[in-house]
Amino acid sequence: MTSTPTTPRWLHLTLLAALFLAPLLARAQTATDLPLPARPFHVEGEDGARWDVRMTVHHAPFHGLVFYAVPPNDPCQTINSVELYAETAKGRIDAVRVADASPYKKPLLQLSIDAAAAFTVVAHVEVQIHHTKLAAGPPAAKVKPLLPLGRKEYLDDEWPDEKARAWFTQWMKTHSLMRGDEDHAAFAFRVLKFMQQHFRYVIPDKLPDFIAAVKSDPAMGDWHYTLRTGTGECYRISDTYCRIMRMNGVPARLVSGNYVNEQDGHHLRSLIYLADAGWIPVEATASLDKQPALNYFGTWGGPFLAGNRSVNFSLPGPQGPMYIGTLDRLAFGSASGTWDFPPGEITATILSKR
Repeated sequence: MTSTPTTPRWLHLTLLAALFLAPLLARAQTATDLPLPARPFHVEGEDGARWDVRMTVHHAPFHGLVFYAVPPNDPCQTINSVELYAETAKGRIDAVRVADASPYKKPLLQLSIDAAAAFTVVAHVEVQIHHTKLAAGPPAAKVKPLLPLGRKEYLDDEWPDEKARAWFTQWMKTHSLMRGDEDHAAFAFRVLKFMQQHFRYVIPDKLPDFIAAVKSDPAMGDWHYTLRTGTGECYRISDTYCRIMRMNGVPARLVSGNYVNEQDGHHLRSLIYLADAGWIPVEATASLDKQPALNYFGTWGGPFLAGNRSVNFSLPGPQGPMYIGTLDRLAFGSASGTWDFPPGEITATILSKR
């Protein structure tokens, strides 16, 4: 499959997010290596601001279902409350909690709408942001083990067939990215430094060579272009990192979400799971600025609302399931079977600072 099955490209990275990242990614200085803390280590969190985030879509008359993926609690955020509702000419409609149609049953909020006039939908989240870093010593609480279904999901490399899997495996072997007996944490850190050295941040959508590559091979052309040129946007950079992890036995989550400060925009990041430390945030895209890799291992940095637990949802739409890559805003599935993913408007207000 492609990295963005049926997903509108605006979901990958908005222009504002690109403007936020561009100054960081343009730096050419060489990273000074900083080592990982001695094992055992843990993710140490400090409360940042508490944010009130609203995602609003004004929509024309509509009959069907509206979905919003329930944001998770993660090392970098705690969700205090989440709701999805519609304001219609007949009054307010509140969402019910359902699950996606995949085996993983990812939590969704669902609205059933039958509006003959224009209406408004609001996803409202109150989130406590945590600023994290790696610190020496074991975690204060026992690390929760991954359940079998979660482990299966976070080790699934998602290649469409054995040919694609073998191609990527050969690329990893060529670049010494096979873990062997290496410690999970040391390997994950080494791969992040490899990506710093071998990749550049580029949004390829309008580049002639990229368009030609995808046209010649719709399933794998974008991947061939990425590894041939060593370039990609946040989706591809983070997805590459996650696939290397998964194919080497390290559970990884690809997480999409939205900035909630003045650099509002869509972005993707990664989480890896270490049995003795839990989930570790990794910011592979911003790491391409060539600063020390440790600045991006164990932290995400900046107020960011992680919108869902992973990518790839199967939405239980009115005319059957709809497969979508990322879902951190709103999905409108009409009774006629068509789908719309309007960007809407994100507003965020600080409720309290720490």
